[in-house]
Parts: sequence; C-alpha cells; structure tokens
Amino acid sequence: MNLYSSYILEHKFCLSKQKIQDWAKDQIKAGIIFYIISIILIASFYYILKHFKYNWWWVVSITWIFFSLILAKIVPVVIIPLFFKYKKLSNDILRVRIMNLANKMRLKILDVFEIDLSSKTLKANAAFLGIGNTKRVILGDTLKDKYSDDEIEVILGHEFAHYKLKHLLKLILINSLATILAFYFIFKTSDNVLSLFGLSTLSDISALPIIIMYLVVFGIVMQPFQNYISRRLEKNADKM
Repeated sequence: MNLYSSYILEHKFCLSKQKIQDWAKDQIKAGIIFYIISIILIASFYYILKHFKYNWWWVVSITWIFFSLILAKIVPVVIIPLFFKYKKLSNDILRVRIMNLANKMRLKILDVFEIDLSSKTLKANAAFLGIGNTKRVILGDTLKDKYSDDEIEVILGHEFAHYKLKHLLKLILINSLATILAFYFIFKTSDNVLSLFGLSTLSDISALPIIIMYLVVFGIVMQPFQNYISRRLEKNADKM
C-alpha cells in the first residue's frame, strides 16, 4: 500500500523525482525510526503496567503525551535532516520578510530554513515546526523557486495564524484527551476481551496484539472527529 501511495501514484502523476532505490532508502530510514519509537513506547508501557497495576492508564497516558511533545520538539532538528539537506534560507530578502511577518504576529521563531525538497518531489511545501527553542519555518526549495515572495508570505501567514489562534495548543489538548480516553477504555474493558483469548492480564506480552487492536479501532472511530476539527482550524486560519 505504501509503495503504491508514495511511489507508484506519485510517479503516475509526475510528482515524484525519486528513483526506486532512493525511495527504498527513505522507507528504510522511516522504518528504523518507527521501530525505535515503537520499542521505546512498548517498553515504557510494560514497565508502567508492572509498577502501576491499578492506575497504569493515566501514567501511560501522561508518558505518551510527554513523549509526543518531545518528538514535536526534535522533529525539525533531528528527523528532517535525516531525509533532506538542511540550511538557512539563502534568500535574505525573503528571510527578512518572513521574520518581520512573524514579529508582527508576535511569534518567536529561531530562523527560516530551506530543504532540498526538489531532490525528491515537484510538489511545493512549507511548514512551521518545532516547540520552544526549536520553533522554525522550513521552506521547500520547490516553493522558494517557483513562487513569488508575496505568495510565500501569504502561505506562511496562514501557517502563522494557526499559532496565533493557539491551534497547536488546542490540538495538543484534544489529542491528550483522546489518549487518556483510549487508555482508560482499555483499562475498563480489557479484562473481558482478554478472557476471550485465554489471557488474564495486559502485562502478558501475548496481549500486545490486543492492545494494538484497541488503538487501531479507537483511531478509526476518532478519525471523523479529527477531520472535522482539522477543517475547522484550517478555515479559521484562512479567515485571520
């Protein structure tokens, strides 16, 4: 499925410039990152289950929320450089315009950076990433080279509006609540489900597929609500 969506389909519509071997390298990198994160989360989950038998659900929730915030903080400085060449924006005039726009909206950002998005795709993109002292603007060179400074400023004005309207904080709160609800639901209902499979406790590693099933189903159920929230936030950012 991933091969079709991220490689075959992208080439079908002439959006990707990657050769199959380069695409495979990126997939391997992403797989390793996913594996490391999964091991950390699973290990922390079972450690908490062992030491907090009766209130593990809220300890796990807080741990996962904290871990997600750490990831959001390190993505622009650790993860993105693994996939793209990363440098400060070479267009000083555009950089000053973006920094001035951020100042007008009372947003503190470290700087404006560019990545070699053109090495992989023809699509143009920009992002406002990071938390705290890693907060920064990242422009794809496809956007920088194909769009005017005015157009780029409008695009980033939309991204800045999300922060100005505290959309990030709202999403963190919503996702945190969803995480707590998910693990509380597992806590309250897992005994009956485990018994169907001849298991007695979640701390049994054999119960891991059941936990994953819970999270997958919960994610599917929550998807329409998340889509609704996302569209509302996008509309609000457009209006600002």
